[in-house]
Amino acid sequence: MTSEHPRVGSLMDRESHAVSVDDDLRKVAELLVAQGLTGVPVVDDAGRVLGMIGEADCLRLLSHGDTEGLPPPGKVGAIMTSCAEIVSPDMDIYYLAGLFNAHPELRRFPVVEAGKLVGVVTRKDILRGVLQLLPDTPGS
Repeated sequence: MTSEHPRVGSLMDRESHAVSVDDDLRKVAELLVAQGLTGVPVVDDAGRVLGMIGEADCLRLLSHGDTEGLPPPGKVGAIMTSCAEIVSPDMDIYYLAGLFNAHPELRRFPVVEAGKLVGVVTRKDILRGVLQLLPDTPGS
């Protein structure tokens, strides 16, 4: 068994559902619900990560309906969270676990290589990776 820890690239989701700053918030909310996602990266035309948008961001705007119950129109760029943290596919999963512990409010990190989005890694992805490394407990 090698002493090298698994890397983010081996656990991340490469099928990221990235959106644009100009995308309509209703469409993004529909995407989150339909795909069972809690959030997605926001990228520019070149695939560079600009931020993240998630359920909480969408709810902040969509819950402010008017007297007819209609939410105000909005674009992703107006409410997305700017991306302060990105990770590399070569990052050790234990180091990333530490980042998640340091930022408990974050559920996912965009994974960037050569300046472009290559995937997304979630807390659950890292937990799955760590569990694969743990020995089975007796009696289980």
